[in-house]
Amino acid sequence: MTKKNKSARNNVLFILLEILCAVLFFCTVVRMYRIVGDYKKASREYEVLAESVVKEEKKPVFTEETEKREEYILDLPYDYEVAEYDVDLETVKMKNSDTVGWIILPDSKINYPIVKSKDNKEYLTTTFEGQTANSGAIFLSMYCDDNFSNQNTVIYGHNMKNGSMFRALNHMTDKEYFWRHHIFYMDIGNGVEPYEVISCYQTIETDPIPWQLSFQSQESYETWLKSISERCAYDCVDYNINKTTITLSTCRGQSGGTGRFVVHLQKK
Repeated sequence: MTKKNKSARNNVLFILLEILCAVLFFCTVVRMYRIVGDYKKASREYEVLAESVVKEEKKPVFTEETEKREEYILDLPYDYEVAEYDVDLETVKMKNSDTVGWIILPDSKINYPIVKSKDNKEYLTTTFEGQTANSGAIFLSMYCDDNFSNQNTVIYGHNMKNGSMFRALNHMTDKEYFWRHHIFYMDIGNGVEPYEVISCYQTIETDPIPWQLSFQSQESYETWLKSISERCAYDCVDYNINKTTITLSTCRGQSGGTGRFVVHLQKK
């Protein structure tokens, strides 16, 4: 092969390589555009739904008891507001019969319906209104009772980079954020009621403890409550063996990895 022919072949290969890189770049841009579009579309869907069915009224709370507790916990002014909510859950159920409740975390993006499917896969990539999106929905474990009667009821949600779904749970590794967001509000059929965090921590998908749903005896349930309480880095409110627990679970760490962050709640 002459130098001229060799040079021509190299030029063709170089051009083909440039075309391949351009195609790959274009495909990546299109994929990212679609992902961002899915994020925005899903977020807007939930925002519109919340605006139509959730009523919120905030009331400032300044009491000797809360000020004393905050001084003990964080040495910061205790100036947060306690919100009162009303959710038109019947209207939500009319929109999607899989609805089993609603969850709110004030001053965060958590303001979503809770749904349940026949499996734990459908709502990983399906929104409340049935659209395909990576954000999916907040959903109850298929192994839990619809009426939240398990001693431990598990609710799943994605950790989305745009801050939606259960992303806020991961922020609870920050002590200040935790104590300003340690009260959730849920409507599971009896109106909106406050729930306090009794524990939160990082774990892995194969850890059997956080997702245990029932217990052979009250003693074994108490042992479980003690074990999850000891995992928490904070001095949370005390658990109550006479109350059921709700566990919120989301991903933590590398996308697609086994890292999880869980938050355990009990009715206040």
